Amino acid sequence: MPEPLPTSGLLTSVREQIEANDMVAPNERWLLAVSGGMDSMAMLHALIMLKEHSGLPADLHVAHLNHQLRAEESEQDAEFVRLAAETLKTPISVETKDIESIAKKDGKSLETCARDERYHFLVKTAKEFHCHKIVTAHNADDQTETILYRILRGTGLRGLSGIPAKRRSSQEDDCQIELIRPLLTTSRETIEQFVQMHQISFRNDSSNEETTFTRNRIRHSLLPLIKEQFNPNIFSAIQQLGNIAQWQNELLHSDIHQLINDVIITKTSYRIELSCDLLRKTALIQQAELLHEALKIIQQPLQHIGYKQIKTLLDLVNEPNVTKIIQLPDSLQAEFKNDILSLNNRSLAPTILSQPFNIAININGTTDLSSTNIHLWTNHHLNQARSIEINEISGNQASFNVFLKTKNRLEEWIDADSISGPLLLRSFHEGDRFSPLGLQGDKKLGDHFTDCKWPNTSRHHAGLLCDNNGIIAILGDRISNHVKIRTDTSKVYSIKVHSD
Repeated sequence: MPEPLPTSGLLTSVREQIEANDMVAPNERWLLAVSGGMDSMAMLHALIMLKEHSGLPADLHVAHLNHQLRAEESEQDAEFVRLAAETLKTPISVETKDIESIAKKDGKSLETCARDERYHFLVKTAKEFHCHKIVTAHNADDQTETILYRILRGTGLRGLSGIPAKRRSSQEDDCQIELIRPLLTTSRETIEQFVQMHQISFRNDSSNEETTFTRNRIRHSLLPLIKEQFNPNIFSAIQQLGNIAQWQNELLHSDIHQLINDVIITKTSYRIELSCDLLRKTALIQQAELLHEALKIIQQPLQHIGYKQIKTLLDLVNEPNVTKIIQLPDSLQAEFKNDILSLNNRSLAPTILSQPFNIAININGTTDLSSTNIHLWTNHHLNQARSIEINEISGNQASFNVFLKTKNRLEEWIDADSISGPLLLRSFHEGDRFSPLGLQGDKKLGDHFTDCKWPNTSRHHAGLLCDNNGIIAILGDRISNHVKIRTDTSKVYSIKVHSD
């Protein structure tokens, strides 16, 4: 039987936070972000105590990133954390990065670069050691400072919600890793009492006193001033504001995932198209949240997308029939045309997009298309072709009628005797004409794309299957009248396209 848990306001607060937010499941491994400072050392000792005395069902692994920002002090921090983990019989991973050089190279502030590099290090280490959760030592005072910092910058409802108790890691990382903050409702005063009571050693980060950092000025200058001259309960007041904003934010987001599916016309990993008509049928605050959700889908960084940028997009969304292209921060481009808003994260757009293709296609075999960027516009959804399989089979009108009952848009039968010469898969040429199945005569391929609402940026990446006489099929879209199955058909080419 484990010994009784020592009496402590911090331990009670941490345990309640873990239970209230369902932070732990049996047989988990937690990666603890430990800087060596008072908060993270208190967290390390508290979680070990909870594991030993309350049966916290999680193995613990310590992680420390040496930022090299304070010369010898940074080295001493790393060694201090390493020795502490060894003393506590807890495995540890330590990594060193030259944050100043990386920040200069990437054009980031030291604060932003340190945060980004620390996050990537934690996610990478969590993956390496099969950790289910990343645990940070953010506390209630951090929450207050964060909300006030965001207010000063002109935040919205999402920003007022402050630091979440738990969240999934971002899209570009493993979505199964969760970030949790078990000290988020614990005050710095309670942490200090716990450290003193248990005589826990920690390192003082001298950079925390530097007033060149905005957060430090809020902590050391602004909050004490407000507390002394305006509201002695400013910490609880701001935390209350954060709680209320979080409740409202949860209500707002309860139907956002359904709404975003309704307004999306098409999407890829770097581009998304939204119906302005359907966006306008929602409230302005929902429109703003839908835009944020769309930007997350295309992995657009949001650091420089604030009220001004979102308000610009909202004004154009609510101006019917506008045609305009605007450039936004971080290579984000927005295009309004035909009552459709297209958001394009150009930093992720493959360079192959502008390159024409011309590929010989095997008959009675499979042709690999994975190294190309051939788009499939199927049922108003955009996918990428991975391979095309064409086989000669015996077939006639009767067997074709059976095939029609089960076929999808990525499967086609064509009359093999109607084919002239070898098969070629190529990209769109200006002036191309096509005779779509069911239409008498032919039409400009560009007009066909417009009629079928092909995304503008995907038209030059449509896969056009051709023989010596011209286009016989658009992959995932339509075959030509010239190769349709007829009553006298006896030999068939079966076409199957495989997509992502």
